[in-house]
Amino acid sequence: MIDEFSTKEEVLEAVKESGWSLKYASFELQNDREVVLAAIKDDLNVLEYASEELRLEMVKCWVNAIEQGLIK
Repeated sequence: MIDEFSTKEEVLEAVKESGWSLKYASFELQNDREVVLAAIKDDLNVLEYASEELRLEMVKCWVNAIEQGLIK
């Protein structure tokens, strides 16, 4: 089990097994693009535990991809 004191390596390992582990990571790691991407690969719903900054960035990317016809 991880907590706000866990290292990035520990959190990456945990979120790869279960994206929901992101909930227990420090804010710094909830704002880390590599960690969040690893977590949402397991379950997109865990995006709610990512920092607001990353959530907005990812939504903008999805909107751009939709507008360009890259995804439906």
